[in-house]
Amino acid sequence: SIIRRVALKRHRPSDFYITED
Repeated sequence: SIIRRVALKRHRPSDFYITED
């Protein structure tokens, strides 16, 4: 339930992903 920002080459810095934690 934690939302973190993804800053990978395959993802845009504005993209988000939700962790199970």
